[in-house]
Amino acid sequence: MKRFLAAVIAVCFVASAMAQSFSLKGEQRVGFRVNWDEATIEGYTAQSIVEHERDWEVDQPVLVGKFLAKYNERLGVKLPAIVNNDVNYTIELRPIHVSGKGDMTCYAIVVDRNGNEVARMANFRAEGGHFGSLLNLIGDGMKSAGKQVAKRVQKKWL
Repeated sequence: MKRFLAAVIAVCFVASAMAQSFSLKGEQRVGFRVNWDEATIEGYTAQSIVEHERDWEVDQPVLVGKFLAKYNERLGVKLPAIVNNDVNYTIELRPIHVSGKGDMTCYAIVVDRNGNEVARMANFRAEGGHFGSLLNLIGDGMKSAGKQVAKRVQKKWL
């Protein structure tokens, strides 16, 4: 029993050390993308929201732009985020739940050039807006998410 407990503690220690060893120091920039696959958006899935919001696909670059503007406002000098695949690491925002006000529960992962997950950001909440269309309110949520992600990247990985 003591050996088993010691082995479990050792594995946890090694896993913890590996998780904490990831860093974005020295990187010139980081990529960004959104993955809506796990999201429920005001009761719709990412595939079915198009039936409710006809401009969903058209507005994706606008939503990404709102995220990037707030992220780069806070962290753009140290580690700018761009929409580009020619980077060593990409931050992938993964919304889980989006309310009618644009409030979002999401998490983010960092993937390397090969698409392997190298780090994960725990669930966080992004604040949506109060007035406007659903897409406008989600845009407000994306701005909030940009600030939240920048704050966490700076604290954890820079």
